[in-house]
Amino acid sequence: MLRHHFLKTEMSIIYQRSITMPLRPLTRVMHPMVFNRPATTKTSISSIKPKATDNPRRFGRRRFIEVDSPFAKANKQIYLLPNDPYIASKKLSQILELGTINDAADYVKALPLHLQNVVIWNQLLNYCAKKGRINATEKYFAEMRKRGISPNEYTFTYMFTALEKSASPSAAERAESWFEKMKKYNVEPSIFHINILMRVYDHVGRPETAMEIMKRIISSDDLNDINPDSTTFSIALHICSDLENIDKASNELQNIWQAIKKRSSLSQLQQHEKKEVQSLLAEKASEIIWKEGVFRHTQKPLKLDDELVIALLSAVKRTATEQKKDISIGIEAIHRMYSLYPRSAAQIMDSYGLESEQRFHGFGYQPSIKVLDAIIRFAGRLKEFKLGSEYFQLALHQYPQLKPDEYVREAALWCDKQMKRKKNYENKKMNRINFRAKPN
Repeated sequence: MLRHHFLKTEMSIIYQRSITMPLRPLTRVMHPMVFNRPATTKTSISSIKPKATDNPRRFGRRRFIEVDSPFAKANKQIYLLPNDPYIASKKLSQILELGTINDAADYVKALPLHLQNVVIWNQLLNYCAKKGRINATEKYFAEMRKRGISPNEYTFTYMFTALEKSASPSAAERAESWFEKMKKYNVEPSIFHINILMRVYDHVGRPETAMEIMKRIISSDDLNDINPDSTTFSIALHICSDLENIDKASNELQNIWQAIKKRSSLSQLQQHEKKEVQSLLAEKASEIIWKEGVFRHTQKPLKLDDELVIALLSAVKRTATEQKKDISIGIEAIHRMYSLYPRSAAQIMDSYGLESEQRFHGFGYQPSIKVLDAIIRFAGRLKEFKLGSEYFQLALHQYPQLKPDEYVREAALWCDKQMKRKKNYENKKMNRINFRAKPN
């Protein structure tokens, strides 16, 4: 009872103090919406989303690709689990740049299967192919197939590239095997695969086999009517220089040049027909005529480039040293492509009874500085120094925008010196003959 009395007395004292204590005035004005705000139930802490800049360690544990290697331990940020294959591909590029191929392979193998695709595995194959490591390339191809990933056309491009750059004595046989495997995976061979295959044969010392492939492509008898491009012709022309039999090399050069002329003429004819089209009906008629031509449906126009011209002139330089008539191929090519036909060129063509072949229009190309240098050196290599000097002067006259560099001027100056030396030698020779012919 006594305890209850003391408690009641204390409560009454607190009550009296609260009545006598003055109220403090408000120091700020509250907006009326504060008092009229409706109640809500969506104010739980769990509904608050973290900001993008927040530390992820606060809201969950980060997951890593499980690879136990010194490189992985030293570069943990790279081994964060990516969200999609695109990010995984970028991280793989970093590993290939900073680490080794084994580090990259471990990373790809440890990826979840939904992040592995043919693009990522092709990165490994491409890296090995550039180094010429054919055994590693075939190993990773097998690893890719174990995971149920099908190859595409780029996969086989890297396989052929690895064989081209490798030093394996069985590179040609292995290339043939991979070419057959393309059918198994329903991948149609393209001209890119054919180009690399020809390089493989040339690399292992079988240029004749490469030229046989070139013949099949030109004739369009098989290979699914694969049309050669400028790279194909450039490779074939380089291979011509590797043929031991000069007569055979000369014949192959003639065939290749005829094919280049035919396809280049198609390109010019197609452009000419498109310019003359005046209406939609005429355009459709022109397209039908184009498709129904004798050889247009199987042969596509060829786009010429500098590498093709330089390869052609290099092949002519090699064969024309013994087959003098082959110089006409180079002269005709320069005339057709760049409309350069100096007086000395006409005299050489006349000497071989080919004056009628000079009556054609050029393709309208403009020579580059690189091509002009090749033209001058082509003439100089065959000791036609006057021809080289005339090519230089005529090119500057017809194409005033050309700005020859020091190498071109040096080649032209060398032709001028050799031409003067040859002229002085001939004059001395004539003087000796005339002196001996005089009576005593």
